[in-house]
Amino acid sequence: MSMSFEEKLAAMGLKVPPAELPKLEALVAELAQAAEVVRIARPYLEEPQSAFRLQRA
Repeated sequence: MSMSFEEKLAAMGLKVPPAELPKLEALVAELAQAAEVVRIARPYLEEPQSAFRLQRA
């Protein structure tokens, strides 16, 4: 049995006003969908530049 969206938030210690839950759930779903588009097998040289930024010592 999977947890509901509210249960997942509560498990992470997050408290969101009930009026904001539908908006937040829609935003999370949209971000998850966008992540699926980006999450593809690709050669190392085609990886997004922001994923490999190294700070100089």
